[in-house]
Amino acid sequence: MKTRLKQLRERHKLSLRDLGKKTGIDFTILARIENNEREMRMKYAVVLADYYKVSLDYLLYRSEDDIKNKFGVSFDEVQKILDERAKTFKSKLHHKVILKIIDMAEEDLEIIDNLLERMHVESY
Repeated sequence: MKTRLKQLRERHKLSLRDLGKKTGIDFTILARIENNEREMRMKYAVVLADYYKVSLDYLLYRSEDDIKNKFGVSFDEVQKILDERAKTFKSKLHHKVILKIIDMAEEDLEIIDNLLERMHVESY
């Protein structure tokens, strides 16, 4: 089962050992999950989703199609755009700037707020 575990861990600049210490999950289990050598048990998924403040759907790639259908871009593509802009401005982007960058309609604010929360970007 494909997960975003490695992607999230690397984004937060953690080693497997560091993540294991912070979550209480043995780093060898985490490594096997990342390498698709072991299925992620629900108890690990819940702990990891809580630690990274993401939904289980996001952690387990279940919400990607919903995001892509709604916004026309994947969550990862939005994250790349935000990362690039953040590098340019050398700080996190304000919610209103993000709205202009990805040119979203005002009625999508609730969904955008959820995305921003998952990306750990402060909203207005």
